Amino acid sequence: MQTSATSPKTGKSQSKPVTASSLCAMFLLAALFLISCKKDKPAPQPEPEPTYTLSVSPATIQSPATAGLATTVTIDANAAWTATLPLGFDWIELNKTSGTGSDALQVKVSKDNTSGAARTAVITVALTNGKAPAKTITVNQDVAVTAPVSIEWKKVLGGNGNDYGYSLIKTPDGGYLLSGRTSSNGSGDVPASNGGIDMLVLKLDAAGAITWQKTYGGNADEYSVSAAATPDGGYVLTGYTTSSNNGDVGLNHGATDFWVVKINSSGVLQWQKTLGGTGEDRPNAVTVTTEGRIAVAGYTSSTNGDVGANHGNDDLWVMLLDNGNGNFLWKKTFGGNGSESARALAPAPDGGVYVGGTTSSSNNGDAGPSKGNADFWVLQLDRNLSIVWKNSLGGTNIEELNALVPGPDHTLIAAGSTKSSGTGDVGPTKGGEDIWVVQLNATTGAMNWQKSFGGTGNDVAKGVLVKTDGSLLLAGYSYSDNNGDVGASHGSGDFWILKLSATGTVAWKKLLGGDNEEQALAIAASGDTGFAVAGYTLSTNSGDVAANHGNSDIWVLKLKED
Repeated sequence: MQTSATSPKTGKSQSKPVTASSLCAMFLLAALFLISCKKDKPAPQPEPEPTYTLSVSPATIQSPATAGLATTVTIDANAAWTATLPLGFDWIELNKTSGTGSDALQVKVSKDNTSGAARTAVITVALTNGKAPAKTITVNQDVAVTAPVSIEWKKVLGGNGNDYGYSLIKTPDGGYLLSGRTSSNGSGDVPASNGGIDMLVLKLDAAGAITWQKTYGGNADEYSVSAAATPDGGYVLTGYTTSSNNGDVGLNHGATDFWVVKINSSGVLQWQKTLGGTGEDRPNAVTVTTEGRIAVAGYTSSTNGDVGANHGNDDLWVMLLDNGNGNFLWKKTFGGNGSESARALAPAPDGGVYVGGTTSSSNNGDAGPSKGNADFWVLQLDRNLSIVWKNSLGGTNIEELNALVPGPDHTLIAAGSTKSSGTGDVGPTKGGEDIWVVQLNATTGAMNWQKSFGGTGNDVAKGVLVKTDGSLLLAGYSYSDNNGDVGASHGSGDFWILKLSATGTVAWKKLLGGDNEEQALAIAASGDTGFAVAGYTLSTNSGDVAANHGNSDIWVLKLKED
């Protein structure tokens, strides 16, 4: 390669050879130019590590002692996983042991627990790539305990209508006074009716045989919801009436009235009282005070007649009556701007009463701060029906008190049901509606302890019996089946009896029933170590139930602890 230059002498262009070094320099300069003009490219980055997740719900399964509980556990995962059950746990079955992502795993308890102790198994769920912490599913199974209680006798009582037993009282001869309502008329075990629904009272001997039976009422509806023995050897019964001035019933004040009936030991009517105003007035409980006065309580929506001022909606209405003639000694309404109802009464040592019921008011009228929609409401009233103390107990949902009895060491036992769980005064529950039992200090009303029992259905306590050793017997009903605290059901609803220690620990529990529906509504002691429960049955010739007379019948059983 050559370059040209102009000669100074001739003015002509002359060629000049290009050397190798100059040529290299030119290429080098060009390369540097090109490099300086070229944009830098970013270095390649590694792909980000995915985020792996794993969760299980529920993480804990509580099984009754009997086999059959199957629980679906939700697996939330974004990678393949495995479920591992250690060797030796042959009482649990898994429908699968692996999956590729979010899925469901069924855990089934396949064997009864007869090992003599409660048992636990832990299932481990882990991602196969190990990129997220493993999770566990804990399965707890109760131990099978044979309830040390046997049926001494049982009776199905009624006629061709509907018959229900609401109250049961131990009588001095070792038998029982059983009361409730009937729409039967002169059929089966029921004498002639006065019309509509009548109060039905049956006197049973110690073997459950009927000594006498009576119906009381008018041409409309009456029934007994509660009864108590009086100091003169007779009985007082209360319920509501819609009759007026016919049959056994006096003048009605309007709508439904309290109806209080006094009978002697043979069932002869001694006096009766219709009490109320023009609104709805319904009693739920009766007792006799330590001074021999009759206490009756329920609710009222009236503001006239026998009823004083109303605080709003339904008020709790409490009265003291003279045993000899049924005349008023005291009467008072208690409540707030919500609804209140008395459900249970117990005599207080000073001649007054303990009242148990429900309230939906909060911080107004007589009601204190509410815990939720409806609370247990317990009050002590003195002999003039003035408030000594009051307490509202519950959670954020609904509690209904059905029974209130004196407990050991100057305590009170309140029992009913709760729909709350883990809120307010209520501990964790099993689901649906659970039995709720509370022990209170009888001097102050403060809560000592609380316990809940049930399954995923509706489970309710209706009666409480305190034994001489301080232990408790609860009578009610269960619509759960083989889950939570409840064993295998006989039908759609069963009598459910639980024995608790004085501190609320379960000693035993027993379901009784047939292939249809049963509810235990009352419990009473017997002259020996046993006790009796009463309610109603819709079953016939199935399970524990004998032949039915028609529709719903009264069902009463005498039980004895072995």
